[in-house]
Amino acid sequence: QVKNAMAEYDAALRSKPGWQDAINEYSKLLISLNKTKEAKELVSQALAVDPQNSKMHSTMGKIYASQSDYESSAEEYKKALESNPESNRALIGMAEALEENGDALKAIEYIEKAEKKNPDDRSILKKSASINLTANRVASAGEKIKTLLNQDREDVEALDLAGQLFIVKNDDVKASNFYNRIHQLDPKYIQHWLKASKRYRQIGKLDKAESSIKRYIQRKPDDAKALTNLALINESLGKTSEALANFKKALQLDSNNVIAKQSLLRISDIITDIDVNTNLEDDISEPLAVTEPEIEDTQETIPAVEEKDDSLIINKIAEDTALVDNESSSTDSDLWKSESW
Repeated sequence: QVKNAMAEYDAALRSKPGWQDAINEYSKLLISLNKTKEAKELVSQALAVDPQNSKMHSTMGKIYASQSDYESSAEEYKKALESNPESNRALIGMAEALEENGDALKAIEYIEKAEKKNPDDRSILKKSASINLTANRVASAGEKIKTLLNQDREDVEALDLAGQLFIVKNDDVKASNFYNRIHQLDPKYIQHWLKASKRYRQIGKLDKAESSIKRYIQRKPDDAKALTNLALINESLGKTSEALANFKKALQLDSNNVIAKQSLLRISDIITDIDVNTNLEDDISEPLAVTEPEIEDTQETIPAVEEKDDSLIINKIAEDTALVDNESSSTDSDLWKSESW
């Protein structure tokens, strides 16, 4: 009942203007509806009253990140940390913004600070593992994923991370085993296709990156950021027309997506039959017919795992030293050197 929820948030803020909890939750709802402009206006009003409000700057950082404007997102989290250096939300947000903006090594500094403050927080440990993978710190990521799976072997997000790790290690068979296990535990979980696309793109396997993200979009066609990422992959593969169509579709969903806007203008001169510079608003507002790709059944491409082998996969992986590389760096612990996966 989204309309009713929005009406109640409006009523709450009329009765108590500047109510931070209401603004935070209302902003989350607006972001999920691709109404990032409205969310930004809401938070801007709160910051006009209290410019040093760390929570509001963190919320603004999340809004910018949802628009793929990671530089502005990092600036907001920086302001949040200036007001409250110990804010977990700001530390994690800054790490995510830096990772998405291509500075994963710097992101590690922030996420590890949050991790040290909250050693038992699994969500922070998962984010740390993910950022370490992005930075190609495979040993560090493997150690963290091992901890997560030892605590809970049926955590689909931890299994997802293990699958991502094996993609980065160029072992699609083991990655598929983890993804098959996810499907057994929670058939509605689809984030692994989005994350798999990110990892395939990271190692240069663009065809597989494209295939994976299409599977995700087929299940969640209103994700503007995912469509933007698909368009970027299309462009890298030389599929300029498909890239243009997907950038436009992303802007139909969220007209404030920075990467989609910039990319659409960048490739407009390649598509000679569309004048994007003069007709951008018309192009965005017109319905765009994009044929959804045919997605093969994942159960045909992923090896089946019998129910009796439920724990066999994890146990086998737990003995597999291939999960850990002989990676060395100043921030890695030596735990992985003395223990076998």
